[in-house]
Amino acid sequence: MSTIRPLLLALIAVVTAVLGWGASLLTAANSLPSPVLHATSLITIGAGTLITLVLGLRVRAYQRQRSEFRDRERRRQAGEQGHARGAEKPVEISPVLAARTLVLAQALAYAGAVILGWHAGVLVDLLGVARVGSDSVTLSLIMIGAAGLMSVVGWAVEQFCKVPPGDGPQPGPDGARGESNGDEQGYAPGAGG
Repeated sequence: MSTIRPLLLALIAVVTAVLGWGASLLTAANSLPSPVLHATSLITIGAGTLITLVLGLRVRAYQRQRSEFRDRERRRQAGEQGHARGAEKPVEISPVLAARTLVLAQALAYAGAVILGWHAGVLVDLLGVARVGSDSVTLSLIMIGAAGLMSVVGWAVEQFCKVPPGDGPQPGPDGARGESNGDEQGYAPGAGG
């Protein structure tokens, strides 16, 4: 599974901005309302972003607990004294949950880029004909902010699902390891494939 590329997110935003601008021109020419999402869509955007963030924080907490446990075990095996207490063995998370969290994070980032671009294009057209305090302009600005937050949270949660170099799963009996993205970082168990 490939990682989110910020340049690709920017390209998606630019392409959808052009589409949003064109759609806004068409609706204005046909005396239709601006193609802006309704304010109630903020509930869906907020819920999706919050759920993704909570699931991502869960994966991140697991990664941190696992790292602390491994460090303690290495010190204990090396015979260091004073490290008998410390991190407990982390409660395993479902590989399916980790994979779904990763996919959800990537979908959130891409959806945020699309919504951001669309409303930026609509805003460009609206600023030429509407005053700054109008409902459509205000709603476009709010959607741009919410969509930007979606993309940032999606990207951040994807980063939570990555396994630091050297902390990945140990080779199994068949020699297989966790998936890597080419820079020696893989994903949390089950999140890469």
